Amino acid sequence: MNPDIPSSGNALVYVFMQGCTFCDKQNPVFDTLSKTTQDVKFIKFEGKDKPDFTKQHNINGFPALLFFKNGKKVDSHSGFLDDAALKAKLAKVFA
Repeated sequence: MNPDIPSSGNALVYVFMQGCTFCDKQNPVFDTLSKTTQDVKFIKFEGKDKPDFTKQHNINGFPALLFFKNGKKVDSHSGFLDDAALKAKLAKVFA
């Protein structure tokens, strides 16, 4: 069910939906952070492309951010996070 999620290390999975206003705001924040953060694998996909994954993780709203440590989900967030808030969340979850 989690083919792209590494079994070791930290990963942030971002699930978005085309046409979602909050996703449109989240996209550049996620994309920029993914280029500047070394110790986290960033995974991004549209929810409709992986319906089994969204169902398995009870994703009902977008954007959805799922935090994985060593292949296991350790936290999640539904809704927009600006750059500072997402950085703080990453630091807290993956401390």
